[in-house]
Amino acid sequence: MYVDDDLRREFNPSVDLTWLSLSKAQKLLCLQAKLSSCRILPIFTFTANEWLQQSGEILNRISNQFDKEDLIVRSSSTEEDCRYLSNAGAFKSILNVSALSESALHNAIKQVVDSMPGEGMDEVLVQPMMTNFHYAGVASSHCLVNESPY
Repeated sequence: MYVDDDLRREFNPSVDLTWLSLSKAQKLLCLQAKLSSCRILPIFTFTANEWLQQSGEILNRISNQFDKEDLIVRSSSTEEDCRYLSNAGAFKSILNVSALSESALHNAIKQVVDSMPGEGMDEVLVQPMMTNFHYAGVASSHCLVNESPY
């Protein structure tokens, strides 16, 4: 899954309504280019449909990108991180999945895909497990109660 490079460079989440239609994975990809005082770990993402059609190729690409790292396999559902709905924790995330174990990676991806309600357009987000960090956090673009910007 790729986010258009122009969108990645040009979007402004405080004024651009395109931001509201992006998935969690797409938002993280866009933010990677914007952050200067923190970083988002490398991302590999694909849709549930892509997984059903080309799981072998996806597994190869993940193992090539992440080599010997432990991974987190996360949901990026169309039903989460929306304008009016967070759904934080509603879908599966599988932690500490070895990039060296094709069966463990396959099973983790299947669990995440099966946990999401979408019609194949839900995405899976794979990243290295974060270790030895000083701070971690969650970014929000607005208050869910009254939709005011932060």
